[in-house]
Amino acid sequence: MTTEHQLTPIADDEINLLDLLLVLARRWRMIATTTLFAALASAAVAVLLPNRYQATAKVIALQRQAIQPIGAAFTGEKATVGVQKLPLMPVKQPVLEDILNSDRLMLIVSNQFHFPSLKAFKKQYEVKGAKSGTIEVSAEDADPKRAAAIANAAVAELGRTAYSLNLVVSPEINAEHDLGKIGSTVTTAIKLLEPATPPLEKAKPKRALIVVLVSAATLFASIMLAFMLEALGNLQQDDRKRWDDIKRAFKGR
Repeated sequence: MTTEHQLTPIADDEINLLDLLLVLARRWRMIATTTLFAALASAAVAVLLPNRYQATAKVIALQRQAIQPIGAAFTGEKATVGVQKLPLMPVKQPVLEDILNSDRLMLIVSNQFHFPSLKAFKKQYEVKGAKSGTIEVSAEDADPKRAAAIANAAVAELGRTAYSLNLVVSPEINAEHDLGKIGSTVTTAIKLLEPATPPLEKAKPKRALIVVLVSAATLFASIMLAFMLEALGNLQQDDRKRWDDIKRAFKGR
């Protein structure tokens, strides 16, 4: 008796599995047709979507501190007179990220490139800060050259704004070869790590991914529909009457 009770659930599971496979076998044409249609439709739409390009400029804040001469603490000598200077070192400056994300800067750049609104500009503009202090300024556009120009314009405006706020002593963003020209009294500067250049590869749309996701979602939905149709076709007389009542209730009859 114990053996029979143990085997019965296994046999039921096998029958249920076969029933599921039978439903798929009966409805495979509907499932395949629906999925194929969705794949072709999504591919057609994806092909019509315009290419979008993203260009990125990278900057970092540099700072150095004066080392007081030996005995300065006792003699009262100021650190700014005849002092030894440390080299400019990368530091994280959240205020620069705040400037790049400010509506004022974005409005200036958006007007420069004739965006219809600040909201439209924000959709194509992004600022990312790393723990190392590097700040990435990215712009997206249908024209790769324009995307690079927008990112570089934002970086240039960063320098001017930082200068107006007395955060740096020059409105210029310094490239690597310009750092040697910075005077020894300068304690803060902004270094251009990498200017934005027109990208060769598009950032969007990911056409293959669109087709795969739409096809997978449609395949799942069509399988669920197949089981639903099969269940409706196998309704008992009482259940069928209830189903008809439900449909009439929705129709208001």
